[in-house]
Amino acid sequence: MYNFVVADNSSSDFDQADLNCFLLKQAYRFRMLNIKAFWLLMPGYRVNKGPGVVYDYDKRYEGPHSLVFKVDSTTWLDRRLTTRYEFHSAHGGLYRLNVEETLHTATPFLELGKSCQTVDEVSTSRLFFPATVELTQKSEVLSGSPHLMRTMTRRQEVFDDARLSCAQHVSDRGIAAAHTNVFDLHRTDLLVIDNDFLPEDPELLRSELRSRSDVSPEYVHLWFSRNPVNNLVYGHGGVKFFPREAQLLRRESDLQGDFTLSVGQGLVIHPVCLGTHAYNWSPFSTWITAAKEVAKLTLAADTRQDLEARSRLQTWLTVFNPDSAFVAESKSGSEFGNRFPRSVLSADSPEKQRALFSNHFEKVCHDE
Repeated sequence: MYNFVVADNSSSDFDQADLNCFLLKQAYRFRMLNIKAFWLLMPGYRVNKGPGVVYDYDKRYEGPHSLVFKVDSTTWLDRRLTTRYEFHSAHGGLYRLNVEETLHTATPFLELGKSCQTVDEVSTSRLFFPATVELTQKSEVLSGSPHLMRTMTRRQEVFDDARLSCAQHVSDRGIAAAHTNVFDLHRTDLLVIDNDFLPEDPELLRSELRSRSDVSPEYVHLWFSRNPVNNLVYGHGGVKFFPREAQLLRRESDLQGDFTLSVGQGLVIHPVCLGTHAYNWSPFSTWITAAKEVAKLTLAADTRQDLEARSRLQTWLTVFNPDSAFVAESKSGSEFGNRFPRSVLSADSPEKQRALFSNHFEKVCHDE
């Protein structure tokens, strides 16, 4: 029998503001169960072969001493965790702690490795995607759109099949504020999946998000998604990965309102379609999503003479799947974003965006 504790928000006892209390709680709990030692996995790490490998470790490392296992120092994974837990990444993400020793010494959490014997064995690897940011406004979620509810239910089923655990965070303060909020809570890398993104293949999703080992820490990573209205397949609305280090490398240049491109040193595009960006779940969501994307494409085509942006722009303006929901809203939003791109991109709050929608779609419909 082994006892395995993960030191992050997946544990109900975890309190990032009082890490020592968390550690002592675990030790007291195991003492009450008459258990002599327990395993602690640090935030942002996973055991290479899954928690079950600890069975083998228990047989090989029986004894009263607390142990810390090294991480492969030949990769960027060490010292890339967080400032809060950076000390641990010099050793490893996995600890075997003697209960009595932990209670007796009451070692501060951030100096835990100094009290342990170091085992010269690579036993942990970086868990790339421990958190999910979901960027749908609270008022929209609470409105109970049947389209969105169906998408969210189906998406959760895919997550369950892919055995992916995702923390849900919703913000009504905009993308940047949502990122900052989750970044402060988790102090870790961020996997961003919009509430209206529907992954399709659990096996593909798991292999792309869990098995990839070439993630550069300074760059944002983007996977493709499918547009249900015009059938375009590219990065718009797709899954995005923001390494913690990239969060600290905001760029100052005018990037025409594209938040993803304003973070890090650049963008790594993975041309694999992971699902559908089902943005057409309400009239407003459809209209403002089309308006914002077309505004960005319009400016890119005009100022950078971007031929790819020009081709996508033409598709947004002319191709509409008659079987998709809210086609009129998508068409209207695309046309407005093309005519007034800077007005759309300067509307940086939900209130301003709703005002645009009311004045330039609902008013037109009413007048007609």
